[in-house]
Amino acid sequence: MSHWSAENAKLILNRLCEHPSVTAAGKLIGIPEGSKTIWTWARNSAADKANGVFDSKYIVEGWPDDSEDSPPLFFHEAMELSRRIHALNLDAQAREDLNGIERPVIEGGRFQYVIDAKAIAEYDNKRDAETFGNYTDWPYAHDEDGARIILTVKEHVPAQLRLQGLKALMGDIWNVAEKRAVDTQVSGGVLVLHGDQQERQSSKVGLREDLETRLTAIRERNAPFASKRKPEGEVQIFKDMRTIDQPDDVPDRAPRQLPAPTPTIRDHPRAYEVPKPAEPRPPAAMSYAKPAPSLDTSFAGGKPKPKPPGGFRVA
Repeated sequence: MSHWSAENAKLILNRLCEHPSVTAAGKLIGIPEGSKTIWTWARNSAADKANGVFDSKYIVEGWPDDSEDSPPLFFHEAMELSRRIHALNLDAQAREDLNGIERPVIEGGRFQYVIDAKAIAEYDNKRDAETFGNYTDWPYAHDEDGARIILTVKEHVPAQLRLQGLKALMGDIWNVAEKRAVDTQVSGGVLVLHGDQQERQSSKVGLREDLETRLTAIRERNAPFASKRKPEGEVQIFKDMRTIDQPDDVPDRAPRQLPAPTPTIRDHPRAYEVPKPAEPRPPAAMSYAKPAPSLDTSFAGGKPKPKPPGGFRVA
């Protein structure tokens, strides 16, 4: 089922001037898949114009000013014009928001309403206002429909946000390229050390010439030792057989060296011996013998305590 009609097209175009959502515009006229249907209309409109179909059903007349003098537009051209109108509205809204944003006053989770200044000037209580002044909702102000007017306040935009908005909207005034002129002057002096000494003449010789000069100096220094007779005869090389790996089938040519003993705590240079402690004395056996008469008394609270049968137990 096609939803196309000139009236539906104008409703969609008017909606797009205020809200750019194509899906929401389609739901306005009851199209379940609004965006796909509307873009299909725009595609068919562009195809009819490209094919030279001037009696196409996608031609909209009397829009946007709703007059017969308006030239007919194809639907896709009208959509483009509606988006330009929305861009102008958005620019105007942004400029308006830079002057401040109105918000409703809410206290305790409830809206606050505008007070009627005339009502509170005539009557100071609700009963007199309703009885003699015919006020039904004293002291609040009401609109044309009789509803209370919600109290609003205008909050100013932060200075930095407002400055950035002005730079974006009016760049020729607020976003002028910054120019800086810097004048730098450097003053100082030079300290000369050892200025009376002459600069040494650097020998510009190559690496090979420098090496030959050094070798000549070494030969001249070792010349007195060249006349001494060098030792003659075969030079005997002593080898440590412990460092040479021997095959398993060849007997050792040197006595096998035992590994060095592992040092113990007794080999420490500061080692010392502690004498063995004496054997502890065995504990004395318990004795239940009768104590001496002088010890066979006990006092409790300053009075002699009766002696138990068999006497007191002693260790």
